[in-house]
Formats: sequence, C-alpha cells, structure tokens
Amino acid sequence: MELKFLTKFIDEEGLDVELMKSEYRWKAADSWTKAFENDLLMKYLSADLRTPPEQSKMVYAHFGALLLYGLTKIVLVIDGGASVLVATPSKSTRKSGYLASQAIRFVEWLPSAVTGLKRAADANAKMERMRQDNLGQRKDEMFWINAVFTHPEHQKRGYAGRLLDTLFKLADLSGQGCFLECGPENVAFYKGHGFNVVDNVILESEGSRVEIRLMVREATK
Repeated sequence: MELKFLTKFIDEEGLDVELMKSEYRWKAADSWTKAFENDLLMKYLSADLRTPPEQSKMVYAHFGALLLYGLTKIVLVIDGGASVLVATPSKSTRKSGYLASQAIRFVEWLPSAVTGLKRAADANAKMERMRQDNLGQRKDEMFWINAVFTHPEHQKRGYAGRLLDTLFKLADLSGQGCFLECGPENVAFYKGHGFNVVDNVILESEGSRVEIRLMVREATK
C-alpha cells in the first residue's frame, strides 16, 4: 500500500492518528514493551528461556521490529507512539521487492528469536493452521492486525479504538475484512469493535497453557 495514499487518506479524514515516523519509534518501542509486560502469551513463550529477556533488551528488539515494519506493514500511532496499531495489508496491496521480502522473513523469525524457539515455533504453526482452516486463501485478501497496544500510563483514553476505526475505514474503502488473534481477556474489547470469534487454539507445554482466539471483522459498506 502506497505511503502517499495512506498519508492522504489520514489527512482527508482529519484524524488524530498518524503514520509511524522515525522520531516516534523509541516511544512506540517502550509502549510495546510495557504494554506486553504481563501478557499471557508472551509469558508462555518466554518460559523456554533460562533467563527472561530484560525490558531494556526488549525495547531494542521492538525498536528494530518497528523499523522493519515500515517496509512491510501499516503502522499507525497516536500521541507520538503512546498507542500503536500494526497491520499487514492484504496481499494485493502489499509492497513488493527484494528488500521488503527479506524484511518480511526477518519479522516472521523475530518472535522465535526473542522468546524461545520451541514454543514460538509450535505456537506459530498452530495459529497458522487455525488461520488456514478458517480463512483459507481469503486471509491473503484481508488486513491482518498483528498488534494493538497502548502504554499503561496512556490507557483508558480510547486510543486503541481510534486506531482500529482508522484501519476499518481503510479496509471498508477497499472492501476487505480484518482478522486478528487475541487472548480471552481481550475478546470483549474486540467484539465491541465489530469482531466475532471464529475459532480458538490451545497452546500447551510442560504444564503451561494459554488460549488464543481467532476473530474476524467483515467489511461494511
């Protein structure tokens, strides 16, 4: 999806949402790290590690990921990175080229490198199977919302909802649906924004267990 189109779209809508800028990345990386500090899936994945990653190291990892996301994904922010939405555009609107393809491969590998290979690989395989079973080839023509997060000190201000609404306007304009994965604790929030649960997967290893729901929002006219 062309940067010029996204910028024009956001400007014309008169929104307080912006595309990610270089000066926002450190704040956004810090928001990402702190927002997921107690995330159940991240705790499950990091259990493979002898020593959990330090927050300072996670900030650097998230900064690097956000840098690469600019090549392959839509990254929307509010308040200079206090709240962030990351989405993979539909296949027909993705950027192409060698650099983008290599960035996609790195970004797909990053979670397993940061959290621990065994559980992350198993989780990725199970969630991909769930997407394929429920969405099939259609998932390539939908917006995949990879992450929505807000720094704890900036929550309860409606930031995440405004980020979602912005992406929905873009998705509806192109006639494409959206999908995401989340834990049970976030289902009510996403249902309030038009998503429905279509399936779930249980991740289990050595007595640890976490449930992930697949949710879909269809495009509206």
